[in-house]
Amino acid sequence: QQQQQQQQQQQQHAGAVARAGGAVSFAFDPARSHANHLIRESGTLAVLREEGDSEHSALLSPAIPRAGRHFVEFLIENSGTPECYIQLGVCSGTHDVANGTPAYQSDTGWCFSCHNGNLLHYDQGSEYCSKLPRQGDRVGLLVDMDRRTLEVFVNSEGQGVMVRNLPETLHFVVDGGDKGQAIRIINAASPVRS
Repeated sequence: QQQQQQQQQQQQHAGAVARAGGAVSFAFDPARSHANHLIRESGTLAVLREEGDSEHSALLSPAIPRAGRHFVEFLIENSGTPECYIQLGVCSGTHDVANGTPAYQSDTGWCFSCHNGNLLHYDQGSEYCSKLPRQGDRVGLLVDMDRRTLEVFVNSEGQGVMVRNLPETLHFVVDGGDKGQAIRIINAASPVRS
């Protein structure tokens, strides 16, 4: 039954991507997400089933196109805890998602920490911004593949470029670990108009 449910989710995900027409539409991909993430509503909602021993990744598909500007915006529907241990960013998709390695712990993941505003990369944090999104807030990610940069928006307010010199193969990613965390994609169209 679980396998049948997963196949149905993959079909819904493919349908959501196909409906975008000429523009790219990003959605949570159940085949590229840890089993602790329940992917619902045609790939627009990821919900954490259980507490994790670490954060777990949910990747969006398709991969970010290698040229142009691409944007996705998330709504934190449920932060799980008041501290909001949710990371949103980009990764190459090569880290061990199935065994529970979060993107921010890999050398090919760059994530914004909703908890403390830091850039997390290779399990190291560096100061980025003072805006700390919580439940009910929106976090947008703008990737400029021509410039190879990542910028974060909190409730539509740009926080400046967080990462430069990104690789050419990337996926948007969410890392979460607290039971009940719910992250919804509310804007997943690409490309962004200047």
